[in-house]
Amino acid sequence: SGLHIGLVFWMVSALTMTLWRVLVPLSLYFSAQKLGWLSGLAFAGGYLVLTGLPLSGRRAWVMLACFVLVRIFDNKIEFTKSLSIALWIILMVWPSSVLSIGFWFSYVAVALILSQSVHLNIGPGTHSGLFEHRIARKISKLIKIQCLLSIAICPLNVIYFGEISLISPFANLIAVPIMTIVILPVILAGTFFQLLGWLAISQPILFYAANCLDWLYGVISLLCTINGSVSMPEIHHPYTWYLLLTGVFVFNQFRMWPGRWMLCILFLPLLIQPKSKLQSGEFELNIFDVGQGLSIWFKSENHNMLVDTGFGIENGFNYFESVVYPLLKAEGVNKLDALVISHGDADHAGGLNALIKSDIDVSRIYSSKQHLQTLGNYCDHRIAWQWDEINFRFFTRQEVTGENNRSCILKIQSKFSSALLPGDIERETELKLVRKYGLQLSADLLVVPHHGSATSSTQHFLNSVSPMVAAVSAGYLNRYGHPAGKILERYRKNNIRLVTTACSGQLSFLFDIKGINLSQLRQTRQPFWRHQCQQA
Repeated sequence: SGLHIGLVFWMVSALTMTLWRVLVPLSLYFSAQKLGWLSGLAFAGGYLVLTGLPLSGRRAWVMLACFVLVRIFDNKIEFTKSLSIALWIILMVWPSSVLSIGFWFSYVAVALILSQSVHLNIGPGTHSGLFEHRIARKISKLIKIQCLLSIAICPLNVIYFGEISLISPFANLIAVPIMTIVILPVILAGTFFQLLGWLAISQPILFYAANCLDWLYGVISLLCTINGSVSMPEIHHPYTWYLLLTGVFVFNQFRMWPGRWMLCILFLPLLIQPKSKLQSGEFELNIFDVGQGLSIWFKSENHNMLVDTGFGIENGFNYFESVVYPLLKAEGVNKLDALVISHGDADHAGGLNALIKSDIDVSRIYSSKQHLQTLGNYCDHRIAWQWDEINFRFFTRQEVTGENNRSCILKIQSKFSSALLPGDIERETELKLVRKYGLQLSADLLVVPHHGSATSSTQHFLNSVSPMVAAVSAGYLNRYGHPAGKILERYRKNNIRLVTTACSGQLSFLFDIKGINLSQLRQTRQPFWRHQCQQA
């Protein structure tokens, strides 16, 4: 990343300057500072080549090159102007860089590291003792850079990820110096001897680097067990941004104003959790974009419920941690009044363990009988309850074959409209539901059964439900071919509007007195220059 390229540059530059100044006669012919910059740039370029020339690294190196060349040929030019020139060249070569999250993280990190190499001077001054030692000064400078990096990147973390990690500064203080001062030089030395064919020397060096990496991984894994992240509520109102920008502008322009520290009050809206706009009887259904899987968040005036957790691998990747959890925390959800796991397939229950281990409390859990274990209650068809004038009822069938057919089937009915969430049921269960309940299944919104599989969405079932809108949660170009072509045609013939997470991203349905209001994330937030797939 740009951070690593910048750290290699800073490390080599500092070392070269120190060694060159020892050789006083040579310093008279060529500046130690300029030689340090050039050697740092050369080593950073070599490191970039060894890492495979990633785009983020190339951008960072171009930025470093612009800085070095500008400073060498005109040492009087302001630091900010050299950064501006670097940014201009990057945009000329890679104009889409500004659309990349990684670019802004890299740019801020490299700019901060360069600024410290130019402006920061932690010297002994009037102090005495340990801090007069050159090594102690370098360590102090490294610690200060890490602290500044952690603070500088916090706003980007809030904007892009909605949370701040309180343990990341400590993790960086351990990991970055060890990677920069120990592991990276050892790996480079081992690589150098290996290229020369001296395997007897390179192998023990690389083995030592591997042991260091194993130790560092253990330390970072231990830190990961500490829940040190602070989630920030999503900024819902534009006036919050106006207040923040006003505060920053006034703070910067009126430096002599004695009361300017009071402007910190303008940052308080970031910490205020907005109240729900929903009234009694109104509710929202948010179908998360979790690829080939399903996860739905129900929200009413005073209650929250999650239906399924998306795909996940045991002790591995899961969509709950990567998609669902950050969105819930950004909305200030710390408790779920109910959790419904339709059945035990990995694309529906894969994130269950991650949810249980998270800091989100779950009051009660419903699931199919085959997936119950000791986690909660069976979603029996006789179970019904009410929240905020909204009625909930299960239609689950047990006397069918296959776990898909035994999925929990939940209907949500308000005084305004209704939704049916049938899980992964197939033809057998659909027909039995039609015979037993008939028009009781009717709903304005239908979450398409089994991701639009050809074994579901029978004509009799659609006649009974008679939805206005149907939503498919499926992965883009998934290997199962969901939703199936004949199923799409069936919905068209029945004049049912069909939307998919594959094309629309997250689907948000608001059920109020006006009916159903649909918001599609990629239409409302994704820029027009991004690829937009066509709805089936």
